[in-house]
Amino acid sequence: KKMKKVIFALAVVLIAVFGVAFYGSTKAKESYDRGVARLTSETLKLGFFNIKANAVENDYDKGLFSSRAVLKLELTDGRDPVKFEAKTTLKHGFAELFSGFKAHSDVKALTPEAALSLKKFFGTDEFLSIDALIKFDKTRDVTLNLADIKTNEDDSSFVISKPFAKAQIKENKIKSLEFGFGKIGGDTDGVDKVDIENASMLIELNDFKSFDDLVPFINIQTPYENIAKIGLKAEKISFNSARGYDFPKSVDITGMSFLTQIKQNADANLLDTLTDVSLGALDVDGKKAFTQLNLSLNEKNVNKEAMAMYVTGPKESALYKILMSKNYVMEIKNFSFKNQNGKELKFNAVADASGLGAESKTLHDDVAIQTALKAVKFDGEIKVQAASITEFLSAYKGLMADSDFNQMMDGIKPFEERVNSLFAKDGEYMSAKFKHDVGSDDLLVNDKISLKEFIMSLMAN
Repeated sequence: KKMKKVIFALAVVLIAVFGVAFYGSTKAKESYDRGVARLTSETLKLGFFNIKANAVENDYDKGLFSSRAVLKLELTDGRDPVKFEAKTTLKHGFAELFSGFKAHSDVKALTPEAALSLKKFFGTDEFLSIDALIKFDKTRDVTLNLADIKTNEDDSSFVISKPFAKAQIKENKIKSLEFGFGKIGGDTDGVDKVDIENASMLIELNDFKSFDDLVPFINIQTPYENIAKIGLKAEKISFNSARGYDFPKSVDITGMSFLTQIKQNADANLLDTLTDVSLGALDVDGKKAFTQLNLSLNEKNVNKEAMAMYVTGPKESALYKILMSKNYVMEIKNFSFKNQNGKELKFNAVADASGLGAESKTLHDDVAIQTALKAVKFDGEIKVQAASITEFLSAYKGLMADSDFNQMMDGIKPFEERVNSLFAKDGEYMSAKFKHDVGSDDLLVNDKISLKEFIMSLMAN
């Protein structure tokens, strides 16, 4: 009896295993077929020309835990078609039933002319591999990995290693796109050299959008209603010049990142933004300019129309980004960096323009702008980790020609005592707190010093 129970239990397990495997295999095949159908059913419109994909051969070898497929496509823009082959392996075992099916494809050109061109550009006709995670809600996390790109011209040569693009796709609609590379390096004209490592750019939308929906983004007409995140990062950026008259001759940046998040406000016409910037270090001609630069900036109640104006014409409409936004508030939560001696400068501020509102958008001339600024409440503080301004700036000797540095310091020294008087001692820091109240035409420092009178006294002397 015990043996019968064991055999029965094993039979149940085997049936379950094969049942689950068959289910996964079937679903993987359905997902693959949907992908091919969408790929060949739509035309990619790129403005000046359109691209259509046609399947000329599609073989699928279905297995229990993994399957293989070979798809041959012709891409055409109405002229001579170019043929490609994609060999795909799909995994649909037990683990994939929880995380989603995994697919890996290797793509190569079959048309001789295209294969020859790709070999010159990439060094191989197998120029592309694609990895996809196909989830059960029909979303796909897709990564495109290109072969290394090499260019050689008469006066320049570049190598782009490990270029990639990542996208989250659902039913031919896209939600996020990230593209970048492992390294780009070379010289532009035989004299100047550029090296950038592990760099990428990210754009994430609030929801899935079709390619046609994204076309207006090129003209930056109404993007901010749809964009949720914009990011840029690079592990290392280096510029070097062999020109004898160039200054600086080398610039090295490490640990750079930028991320802006845009969120819909409770008011349908307003947005909130959160921006974070960081920079590990900046070296100029082998000497450290600063380290650990950080900036965290928030904007509240930003008018959508003003945001679009700011992007299309920032010089003309930067002020209107504030003036058109009712109850606009900007908060610099943290701006800080350290000089090459490890001494820190910190700044934070809040500018509250709630007293302006959308009716102020017609302000154009200087008098009106000055009047408008009276309606802005401002509070801020700057802290310098030094006993004096010249002590903090002395760390930058060597970053510029000695004559220029000495001229700068000589220009500051006559006013150093007065400038230092703006600061109060706060431990090892010098601290100056700024405050502007609504209706005032002056800014107070540490609640007692008039900045207007302070500047007038400096100008008088």
